Amino acid sequence: TLHASTYIVDPDATDPTLQPYDWYKSIVMNGALTAGFPADYIHQLDTTESIPDPDRERWLKNMSEAKLRK
Repeated sequence: TLHASTYIVDPDATDPTLQPYDWYKSIVMNGALTAGFPADYIHQLDTTESIPDPDRERWLKNMSEAKLRK
């Protein structure tokens, strides 16, 4: 038996014009790579535009805690 969590986004609560912060994209990429997701999905994630987080402390915290690549 495996236990899993799934997040379901309310489409009315999202803004498709926003881009993820670079640290969030790194977390998602590392998770997908670790889980062995298909190459085409990895490519889709990798080519998603991201933006730098203007909050340097939040960036450092998220990048260091997850031991992510920049």
